[in-house]
Amino acid sequence: MTGQPPPLRAVLFDLGGTLFEPLPRELTERNLLAAVEAAGQPAPDAQALRSYHELRAEIETAYAAQSFFLHRDLVIDCFTQFAAHLGWSDERAAESFFVAQRATVTTQLRLRDGVVELLGRLRDAGLVCAIVSNIDDDYLLPLLARSGLEPLLAWALSSESARSCKPDPEIYRQALQRIGFAPAEVLFVGDSLANDVLGPARLGMGTCWLTERASQSEVELPDDCLVVRRLDTLDGLLGLTVS
Repeated sequence: MTGQPPPLRAVLFDLGGTLFEPLPRELTERNLLAAVEAAGQPAPDAQALRSYHELRAEIETAYAAQSFFLHRDLVIDCFTQFAAHLGWSDERAAESFFVAQRATVTTQLRLRDGVVELLGRLRDAGLVCAIVSNIDDDYLLPLLARSGLEPLLAWALSSESARSCKPDPEIYRQALQRIGFAPAEVLFVGDSLANDVLGPARLGMGTCWLTERASQSEVELPDDCLVVRRLDTLDGLLGLTVS
């Protein structure tokens, strides 16, 4: 921790990788294999599957330079470029992969341990909690309905609804308008340094980086940025300070 946070009135959370665990690679690879098999193509070997994840990382970096995109387009683009890497193309297979991947995310993504209890403690301390996520609504709404988080949240803002993707500043501006508090009264919590720390900090919000790997000495963090290894310890780190 580089300093004490200001008195808080609200906490904004990222969704995937923060409130929810990252999706295991093997589930994505299962959907890849099914889509490739349905297209009548040879099953990719382990090296080819590794190439998918490498391609996805490159594509995600390119998409991150855009102020707005749909997650649907990203997923289909990843499959399309993967198929091209293998020497074939099939639009129906790409669509089939997207549908399967969306179903997997909305039904299999797991809440991090202690999330429900944490949100309850923050609410009981008088803090308003909400979600700001780079996600399409047809992912977000089923996830919220299945997770049981809705009663603990004031609202959830998707990048599709905002027509802006983190770290584009517009999505943070819309979040601040919704929450109705000054930026210094809001803490943004997430696992992405660019999206959940640097982006919100530029608008004056407090930030908390959820990371299991990097140390503060390895990156330059905004002043007063908190670092937490386990999300369910957040309220202890904050001391449940209420303005």
